[in-house]
Amino acid sequence: METSDIFTTITSYKKSENRFTASLVYLLRHLWKVSKDNKARRSIYCDFLNNLCGDKQINWGEQIIFGIQKSEKEDENGEEGILDFEISSPDNTLVGVEVKDTAPLELDKLKQYKKSLKRRAKEEGYKQNKLVLLRHHFISNNDTKDADNDIRWCELYVLLRDMVGKRIFNEDSASYLLLNEFLKHMEQKGVPPVEKISIEHLKGFQSLLSLLTLVRKEAESILGKELNLKLSDTEFGHVSEEEGEFDYVSFYFCKGRSKSIGYYIEVYSPYYTEPQSNSFSIGLKTRSEWVKEIEGKRLEVPPDSDDFSTDNEGFTYVTKPLDSVFNKKTLGEQSDMIGELLQEMYGQLNTIKRPISTRAKSRR
Repeated sequence: METSDIFTTITSYKKSENRFTASLVYLLRHLWKVSKDNKARRSIYCDFLNNLCGDKQINWGEQIIFGIQKSEKEDENGEEGILDFEISSPDNTLVGVEVKDTAPLELDKLKQYKKSLKRRAKEEGYKQNKLVLLRHHFISNNDTKDADNDIRWCELYVLLRDMVGKRIFNEDSASYLLLNEFLKHMEQKGVPPVEKISIEHLKGFQSLLSLLTLVRKEAESILGKELNLKLSDTEFGHVSEEEGEFDYVSFYFCKGRSKSIGYYIEVYSPYYTEPQSNSFSIGLKTRSEWVKEIEGKRLEVPPDSDDFSTDNEGFTYVTKPLDSVFNKKTLGEQSDMIGELLQEMYGQLNTIKRPISTRAKSRR
């Protein structure tokens, strides 16, 4: 769908995810138009597209076309299997992009898209084709494996922000305004404006803030989806124990207006595992009475278990080192690793949840 103004483009769509996609496509199309006749801009913009597609060797040629799926009103037949938008360079490259916000990714959908994209590329004479998944929240690797490039919204944010930083557009230009307004829009959509986490700089404020922001966002996604819990409070503290001293940050997740606590997500300083350790840790923490209130179950910790810890205050928790997060190469991979650790810990706690006995009720 080609439109001449941004307002028609966006308001043609009803769903939030589709409006986000329409806004992005309008921005990409505009930036190409103002870059194609400027060598420096064109080089930077094509590098941006290559990073988006996960292939630095793409030669985009003299023409790039941005196509977007029909709006809900136009799509009277309710077509299925249509990618959200496409980027193509005639006779050279065809890229299909599937955008995901909160809606789930259907089973084998990417496999179907990839098969359809390959067939179209062959029929229409493209030399290569790429399938890109552009997603906001955590999706398991098994569900994303059919994408040629799996990129998070937070990574797109960084790519666009870097383009602003390279000062290829004047600050009083429409392009500069559109870029910055779209970045603000992404922040309002919940995209964390963070940097890649570096273990070497973690004691610095920026990397620490990035780590805590990603932990909070991934926890909101997972606990929100699993139990409809929402972040209610954040606590910072310092503890001195026989094993050593450590600092921590706790994110409290509660249910509804009652604010019934379900879980803590905690990030611990290196001293948590052992003194002088360089390993930060993450923990998922709850109580049996909380699980009873939120999920109608109880916790039954196996005796002498190495997988779970308990304390005198009635807490049961699982902890994992964050080394696997720091070892990842990109911000998106780090986000995914945090999501995997949280999901793994939640899965471990699920193995010791037991139904609450109904004997008392049956005796009545």
